[in-house]
Amino acid sequence: MTLGEKIKKHRQALGLTQKALAGDEITRNMLSQIENDSALPSVGTLKMLAEKLDVPCGYLLSEKDDLFLFVKMEHHPYLLHLYAEKHYAECFEEAVRIYGEDNDSETAFLRCEAACKAAEEALRSGSMETAFRFALEVGVFAPQTQYETSHLEAVATLVCAVSANPSSPRLEFEEDKYRKLVSSAMREDLFHYLMDDISFSYKNPAMLRHMRAKKLMQKGDYEQAYALLEGISANPTTEPIGAYVLWRVYGDMESCAKNKRDFENAYRMSTKRMSLLTAFKS
Repeated sequence: MTLGEKIKKHRQALGLTQKALAGDEITRNMLSQIENDSALPSVGTLKMLAEKLDVPCGYLLSEKDDLFLFVKMEHHPYLLHLYAEKHYAECFEEAVRIYGEDNDSETAFLRCEAACKAAEEALRSGSMETAFRFALEVGVFAPQTQYETSHLEAVATLVCAVSANPSSPRLEFEEDKYRKLVSSAMREDLFHYLMDDISFSYKNPAMLRHMRAKKLMQKGDYEQAYALLEGISANPTTEPIGAYVLWRVYGDMESCAKNKRDFENAYRMSTKRMSLLTAFKS
């Protein structure tokens, strides 16, 4: 496709007349000659036309009619920078703005990774609706890439279960789907935590201490269990998946307090738990 053909194609796609595209910079007659390939634009005119048509200059000069490739060349380094700086939600939203529904395997994988990381971040902060929304995006873009995404899909499955139903995530959890993905998954802790697996060797320190507290509760040692749980709740922001773990910790602290007949603290933990549950809806 020629330079003139590309300019005409994108002008018409935007619904612009030759006069509107030419503006005050060049005459309509000059634009007509450019579109008919009987005249070449100057560098300044080419840049002006590219800006108005919202396409890269390189695309107009190329013999190929592959706009996505030129958009990717121009913007992909910026998206990679956002990802490297851990601005995952922004990286995903910017990819949506830049690429729209267009994708190749590489850009689909980047969107998939960014959405997964953004979902985990939202879960840690207690923004359950946001976590659920980003987790669903993983399922949208995973089939569009040839890269391995099973570990991302496994994480998204867990996040969806927790964010959809914090009170009873196991009711939402697609265990069969997860187990098909988990062979290459890297987030075993949350899965076993959802299952209340007190025998699992957790890497997450908050989850590990919480399960130790549950063991004490099973033995009826509510005093020691409460002290262990209290230690976790003292530094909630330092632990991964802090908000959800903290919410469950408050629940067991409430249970321990009731069994100790400490109804004042039981009420206090119940109030904190309800506050977090309200925040989860953001």
